[in-house]
Amino acid sequence: MTAEEMKATESGAQSAPLPMEGVDISPKQDEGVLKIIGDLKRLLQRLSRGMR
Repeated sequence: MTAEEMKATESGAQSAPLPMEGVDISPKQDEGVLKIIGDLKRLLQRLSRGMR
């Protein structure tokens, strides 16, 4: 294998997407993430009001 071929193989391996096998996001996890996002939005609104 030439140096060029090795570089092409390495760069291809780095850009390959990670497999999603075994990754399961349950609806409960989604709810938790959405709750956290909502809490952060409310916190930011309070902070921005307090700075006026």
